[in-house]
Amino acid sequence: MPNERQHAKIQGSIALLEGVAMNQYSEFRIEIDQAVNGAYPVRMRTSAGAEQRTTISLPLDDPTYQTFMKKVRFRDASLKGDEISKFGKLVYDTLFTNRELWGLYQKASEANKNLRLTLVIDPNAIEAATFPWEFASGDGDIPLANQHSICRFLPRVDSVPPLKASGPLKMLLASAMPADMQETNPLDIEAEFAIVREAVEPLIQKNQLTLIEEPALTARQLRRLIKGEQPHIFHFVGHGVTKQGAGALVLQTEKGERQDLDAVQLAMILQGSLTCLVVLNACNTSVISSDLLQSMAPALLNVNVPAVIAMQSSIQDSAGQTFAEEFYYALAQNEPIDACVAAGRQAIILENRNRIDWGLITLYVRARDGMLFDQGDQPSGSDSSSGSASGNAPTTSANVSFGSGNSFNGSNISVGNVGSTIQQSNQARPASIYSPEEQERTINSLRKLRKTHLSNKDILEGQIAAFAGGAVPIHLINQLNYTNAELERIDKELANLGAR
Repeated sequence: MPNERQHAKIQGSIALLEGVAMNQYSEFRIEIDQAVNGAYPVRMRTSAGAEQRTTISLPLDDPTYQTFMKKVRFRDASLKGDEISKFGKLVYDTLFTNRELWGLYQKASEANKNLRLTLVIDPNAIEAATFPWEFASGDGDIPLANQHSICRFLPRVDSVPPLKASGPLKMLLASAMPADMQETNPLDIEAEFAIVREAVEPLIQKNQLTLIEEPALTARQLRRLIKGEQPHIFHFVGHGVTKQGAGALVLQTEKGERQDLDAVQLAMILQGSLTCLVVLNACNTSVISSDLLQSMAPALLNVNVPAVIAMQSSIQDSAGQTFAEEFYYALAQNEPIDACVAAGRQAIILENRNRIDWGLITLYVRARDGMLFDQGDQPSGSDSSSGSASGNAPTTSANVSFGSGNSFNGSNISVGNVGSTIQQSNQARPASIYSPEEQERTINSLRKLRKTHLSNKDILEGQIAAFAGGAVPIHLINQLNYTNAELERIDKELANLGAR
């Protein structure tokens, strides 16, 4: 895992490639309408108001396109760097086939250096929506994504302003691994969890973010966490599948069995929530069906989620981890969301130029200027002797827990490997700093959470007992350890509140 010096080296390389700061983007809008006799009407418009119109045709019958997409679909290891470059040039030529369009792009690029290439594709132009525009490469086989931001926007919807957050942001980091996929489709979920924790640690240290972890996500738990904890960021690590032509998340039931969650179901859970950013590090979550709004990312934008990051196909585990590390490093620097995605894409390219994973990452965005959050003045440290954000109550130095609905915030934290001893320097929050109403609500919430964990514990112990002395899968042991640690934490807090 890169240390601070390696982080700085990567960021320095990116800055040299870009020539200017990442967050200085100028809008370059590309609108693609429904095809007429096989030709798609296109309008390109700069932030200064200059525009050009023409039609383009997609090279769906081109052997380069067909061979590349087939190899991507089956993760063919024979796919080489020159094939990626050749395909990227084909995509570039498709987009800028008209000399006037190319001239408009060149002038905008020369004037502004960094462009926000916003693709606005008609919902009925399905083939254009499924086309992998993110692979476009210009002169010298350098991907456009190396210098510019490439994002997608739904037509006939408005931009949304940044969320005004008066306190720390909340992030739900979740995963699921059904028992029957442990052997056939293993993932290094804990490695990515660790990367995300490290990347957001600066925000946690400043009391600007609370991290909630759920390593065994069920659909019911997700609904409860979104409604109860109200996270601003939902990051899912796991498997995605194609279901009825569109992407779906693979979750698990309380018994550890597989449970798929499609786009409409996830949109129903997130509708009306405070969630501003959804990161789906799961394969096929950006696959488009015959109905755009039945597809994962567009469906979430349609219910006012400002930004969604999803994958067009299967990406390598290590690429997902590299992306997450640089993405959250940039987010912690208060970069716009598209600059964060650009940083993650560039990190993958810098690590291995022959990788295709950078082009499979798709950003759908409705956020104005790419800014998701307006936190105003946030506390700059977590000194336990200082007051809270309101200046009325002391803060503890850390609050670490694992499992359903648990949080990770503050500082001075020492956490061992998952399933081993957990050490933390803070004490339970003193009952004296709660108001009577807040204390009653807290006790009721803790009791409900305790009941849920007891139920989960019974299920896990039953699953473990079924192995009758044989080798018990490590994920069951880890989940039971999480649950026991959480029950212990809840019991201590209830005792501190004077509740039985």
